[in-house]
Amino acid sequence: MLYDAIPPYLFDPPSNPCVPFGEGFFEPVAPLPPWHGEWNLLSAPCGLPDAGTAAIETETLPDGRKAVAAEMYPNAVPGGVAVTAYTLSRDRQWDIDCLDACAVRWIPVLSNGRPNVAGGSNAKDVGLVIQPDGTHQVTCEGEPLYLYSAEQPIFPTPAAPQTTGTAGNGNGLWGWGGRFPVVNPW
Repeated sequence: MLYDAIPPYLFDPPSNPCVPFGEGFFEPVAPLPPWHGEWNLLSAPCGLPDAGTAAIETETLPDGRKAVAAEMYPNAVPGGVAVTAYTLSRDRQWDIDCLDACAVRWIPVLSNGRPNVAGGSNAKDVGLVIQPDGTHQVTCEGEPLYLYSAEQPIFPTPAAPQTTGTAGNGNGLWGWGGRFPVVNPW
């Protein structure tokens, strides 16, 4: 069965009624999403991803550099998980070239409304562009933002208990006619 050409999946909530489920549910199984894909609720009226409101912030990569990140799973992990954001060098401002197979490998950062901006990011530089299917993709200075589907998570350690986020291991990879660099913060 397809819903608007997309195979839907039934969310099977945990058996404990005290555990939240549905939007914002966190499945505590490694590897954490979006490493190897992203799950979205579907909007009933149109069958498009119902992404919620994106949150854009800065993160510190393992090498100490700062990068722009999309905060994922804010209700599931205290403080959310900062996931490194990338642009495609082939994209022009307010134009999206990473579609179809590219968007499976490089997941668009989607938002149902104006993204929340925090952590040193500049709200005036964050916006939205409409994809061909009608969804809204987050932009930074007009450049569409993506998440790398094979991103590597960084988990807390005894030496750095507050460290969560991603490694930025997609930085500089080539594909679909361009390079995917990490987005430098303002």
